[in-house]
Amino acid sequence: MKNKIIELSSLMESANGVMVLTGAGMDTESNIPDFRSKNGLWEKIDPITVANIDSFYENYSLLHKFFSKGLELLGA
Repeated sequence: MKNKIIELSSLMESANGVMVLTGAGMDTESNIPDFRSKNGLWEKIDPITVANIDSFYENYSLLHKFFSKGLELLGA
């Protein structure tokens, strides 16, 4: 396990950026809007209209707007 941690550390140090995917709750603790609350991202755009493959082909601009906002909030 120690070797894996050292390897991961080395990869992170040499990367241009690192993204960590976590469970629920990390966003609001970091002042990043969540999806489901009163002011969450899904209040502005219905996830059913963007979080599917059909949206990718039929309404890419809306899909791009939705996910770009999330990346913007993450500072990416």
